[in-house]
Amino acid sequence: MKLRIHENSLRLRLASHDLEKLGLSGRLQSSIRFGPEEKDTLAYSLEVREETRGVAAELREGGIRFFIDNREADRLASGGEVSIRAEQSTGEGNTLIVLIERDFAP
Repeated sequence: MKLRIHENSLRLRLASHDLEKLGLSGRLQSSIRFGPEEKDTLAYSLEVREETRGVAAELREGGIRFFIDNREADRLASGGEVSIRAEQSTGEGNTLIVLIERDFAP
């Protein structure tokens, strides 16, 4: 699972093995370590969640959590979709773009 952050957008790229794991467990997680202490870690995860409509993201307790509904997760895993894009309001007329994409790299 690869995370890309650019301006006001977040993009997750998922390899085939990531999609298989997501299908089995309903969750993927990774992190980036910036220093020796636990607080120096940025965690990010993708979770299949029924109450989510489409795709969403949130920032909580030093981490970025992505959510995807069952239908969209199935469409990505089956190859029916290459990417899923959503926009969510961040207030004051600003928008966060959230993308989840299949990674076709070997």
